[in-house]
Amino acid sequence: MGAVVTGRAVSVHGKKMMYTGEAGGHTVTLDYIPPYGEGAGFMPMQLFLVSLAACLGSTLRYLAGEYGRTITDISVEARGTRRDKPPKSFGAIEFDIRVTSPDLDEQTLARLGELGKTKYCPLTTMLPADVAVTLTYRIDRE
Repeated sequence: MGAVVTGRAVSVHGKKMMYTGEAGGHTVTLDYIPPYGEGAGFMPMQLFLVSLAACLGSTLRYLAGEYGRTITDISVEARGTRRDKPPKSFGAIEFDIRVTSPDLDEQTLARLGELGKTKYCPLTTMLPADVAVTLTYRIDRE
């Protein structure tokens, strides 16, 4: 069995659906838009997409290094399309990946992206098989 990772969500007293997320000594505010909340923080599904994007971006940077390539900057935007019926989870997630690299070509980046998505990014590998995941890429030179 591997390492245990923990996180906690604590409701904010007197607030409709606001929570403080806590992990590793860090905090983040989660809330819903009115009328359910006050819109004072990330909605949980937004934070999920941000976490997916950061995980995939970090994985790509690591894999590029393993392939002897350099990513000096990376931006990953994740867009999720929700299902129409409850529980209204994501049915599709699109990742727009933009990297700055002096030596990475599109074919290698696409190969690294597929490896990251299907094998190395812990979060994307936990997505159910019925969630359509697509990746698009753009490479900027320094």
